[in-house]
Amino acid sequence: MFGIYAGTGPEDIAELMPVVCEETLRLAEGASEAELMRTRAQLKSSTLMALESTFSRCEQLARQLQIYGRPIPVSEVIDKIEQVDLDAVIRIAKRIIKSKPTLAAIGPADKLGSYDSLAARMTV
Repeated sequence: MFGIYAGTGPEDIAELMPVVCEETLRLAEGASEAELMRTRAQLKSSTLMALESTFSRCEQLARQLQIYGRPIPVSEVIDKIEQVDLDAVIRIAKRIIKSKPTLAAIGPADKLGSYDSLAARMTV
């Protein structure tokens, strides 16, 4: 599963969606090592910060038990994050843009444009 979360004011929705579509397609063309390093750092820090919240920790453990049948040690999660390379990112991004996206919106969704138009912009 892959998700994109974005928030904006109602006046900027028309501007936001094309950027999301373009960035999703751009990722399939490649990313820089610096972008990958920033993403790794963000994922690791989010993982570690989530340990400070009882709710987040319980949610993580429940998800791990559902998917993997066991709790995953934080060190293993960090190791997996470090193993992701640019080739893997591009390979997965290409797979993602071959399928139609699912879209959920809160707020004035009528300003997003049609689903078919957005889906066409995000897939190849």
